[in-house]
Amino acid sequence: MPLLQAIDNKDRFPQVLIVAPTRELVQQIRDDIMKLTEFFPMRSMCLMGGKSMRFQREDLRYGPQFIVATPGRLIEFMQNGYFDVTKITHFVLDEVDRMLDMGFIEDVDRIWGQLTSLKQTMTFSATINNEIKDIINRHCKEFVHIRVGDQITVDKIDHTYIDIAHEHKFATLVHLLEQHKGQKTIIFAQTKRNTEVITRALKQGKHTCAYLNGDLDQRERTRAL
Repeated sequence: MPLLQAIDNKDRFPQVLIVAPTRELVQQIRDDIMKLTEFFPMRSMCLMGGKSMRFQREDLRYGPQFIVATPGRLIEFMQNGYFDVTKITHFVLDEVDRMLDMGFIEDVDRIWGQLTSLKQTMTFSATINNEIKDIINRHCKEFVHIRVGDQITVDKIDHTYIDIAHEHKFATLVHLLEQHKGQKTIIFAQTKRNTEVITRALKQGKHTCAYLNGDLDQRERTRAL
């Protein structure tokens, strides 16, 4: 919300750049921006894979003030001269630790190095390791570290381990779902095929569910979510 106050909505060019590690997170952030700017004359857009570059180039011509991007697609646009980042005044890196885990360290370094008009940079991360400290120190002469909450989130989670024979796994899963009826549940499976098999079996038992795996295209992933 402070970013809405910081930019000039009369200027029809990108002023805020938000970079996130996954397409789903990029879309989620953009959806939140659209809710916040519903009654403001501001535009926003996503730059991410799984979408047509031609359509995204056309969207840029409308002069969105907010750009939410994945590192890979943003680098593509910068390399091809489709997107000039020199006028970006506010830069947000979301889930920095996840981005580094996914191997985006060089891309982040490269993007950050070309933002020559920055007034403010914000980075958000669940953990702060030496690699994150190094990249912040390289690009920021002064910064403030804000820690939200004194307790580690994991301390508030109950862990239960069940040692069970393979043939009893699904029945136990259904039992646990019945125990926690009405609650959102994430089930992790070992293989892509298992995600589909488990989903089909749960649907036969009248459970509302969907699966996500690497074989889905962007439209299918978005529909599942």
